[in-house]
Amino acid sequence: MDAASASGVDVYGGVPTSSPIVSGAGFLERLDIWAVTRPEGLWLNVVDEHGATTELTFGRAADLVGRLAAWLRDGLGVRPGELVAVLPANDSRSVLTVLALIRAGCAVFFVRPDEPVQRRAELLAGAAVRAVLAPAPGIAQRCPGSLVVPEPCELPAGMFLPPIPAGDLVFATSGSTAASKLAVQSHYAAMVNAEALTRHHGLGPG
Repeated sequence: MDAASASGVDVYGGVPTSSPIVSGAGFLERLDIWAVTRPEGLWLNVVDEHGATTELTFGRAADLVGRLAAWLRDGLGVRPGELVAVLPANDSRSVLTVLALIRAGCAVFFVRPDEPVQRRAELLAGAAVRAVLAPAPGIAQRCPGSLVVPEPCELPAGMFLPPIPAGDLVFATSGSTAASKLAVQSHYAAMVNAEALTRHHGLGPG
């Protein structure tokens, strides 16, 4: 045992730090696996502003993500590697849109819909995005130049697209102490965050 190992520098919780915290499949691969192995399993509960609840299963979610990915590719002409901005709401269509962009091989730039108009324009201009998507129609009305994401269930069934190696997840810093900067997060980093949340709260299937 060398000095570094003896000091515990490269071991955490008995696991070498060189070992991945989250191994195996990524976002889309996992959804695809669950859509086959437990298609009726609950994926997402959505509660709207009136208290009405909508449930999405793994099978249904995978289908809707495929429909949106086909619309991105064939309807908008979005190509792998391009950066696409999303103005997300707290709804299922925003989640499905993000996953569809990942399936289409795009990098996703998250922009807060309530950003001041000038700041939002500066962020989008500086990032040179391919398109700005508004999953919620109400957000599109407040954000000129954005495109409303269609209701996924109203789109034709898309040809199955295997996950394409996608770009990263992009966010803007708050700009509270200096000009706002773009921060990049990998899919792996996001999955580690999810894994940490799962372990901390002892979450399991169901």
